[in-house]
Amino acid sequence: MESFESNFMNEYGERWFFEFNYETNRAFVTGDDVGDEIYPVIEVEHLI
Repeated sequence: MESFESNFMNEYGERWFFEFNYETNRAFVTGDDVGDEIYPVIEVEHLI
């Protein structure tokens, strides 16, 4: 298995796609309404 892929829909009906690549240990999300934009997922231990 090279990557984990999932998708979800938020409360506004926007569909988002998540992918985690096991080889690079990186993840990103992209959505239907953001065109070709890809947003990296950044690991944060504590937000507050």
